[in-house]
Amino acid sequence: MIAKDIEIKVKGTLLILLIIAILSILPREDRKIQSNECRWSNNMKSEAFDGIIIRKFDDAQNHYMPTLLIDQGQRNVKMVLQNEISGFYSSVQIGDLIRKKPNTLSVEIIRNNWNVIIILDYGCLEE
Repeated sequence: MIAKDIEIKVKGTLLILLIIAILSILPREDRKIQSNECRWSNNMKSEAFDGIIIRKFDDAQNHYMPTLLIDQGQRNVKMVLQNEISGFYSSVQIGDLIRKKPNTLSVEIIRNNWNVIIILDYGCLEE
């Protein structure tokens, strides 16, 4: 009887240790979310824009993401602002000139005799 009790306790302890080991190696949800935020930030950081906003819309073909259509002279390009939280999208208007160089999140907005620089923010804490 005592041996059976010890066997049950050992099996229970091993089961608890196994569960703890599995939980410790699984990716945590907050890490996954953070990596998405940083991925969005890094994707935008690599982009370059220099042109006039000709359309501002929520793209129905892309999960209604806030989107700008920019005339860059030779071609029109989309600037998709997936989960961007700085307020940039609400700050720009059709007709504004925007400039963004690669390797930065700074975007210059030029409107008539007014210009401002906004830093795009995706909530990435690793930067």
